[in-house]
Amino acid sequence: MSFNGISLRAFWCPQCDKQKLLKPIGHVVSKEKIFYETRDGGKVELFADICDGCRLKNFNKYFKPNESNPKKVLDAMQSNKSVDSLEEIL
Repeated sequence: MSFNGISLRAFWCPQCDKQKLLKPIGHVVSKEKIFYETRDGGKVELFADICDGCRLKNFNKYFKPNESNPKKVLDAMQSNKSVDSLEEIL
């Protein structure tokens, strides 16, 4: 397979154990794990080389900001409370 003149090969992803990791032909897949800080302040250890699907799953699970509850925000806006910041509403 070729992308913009670079020959790519499918490798086995160490996280999902499927052959979906696309890298240049001479690449060596690393099974090294790196510690990352999550959105809630915790730490998680994840593989360095992973496929795009696993990268998206990890982002949604550990790093994507929490979505607020729209009903809770509307209720706070309709009440006559004096609020200094949006963080207090959430």
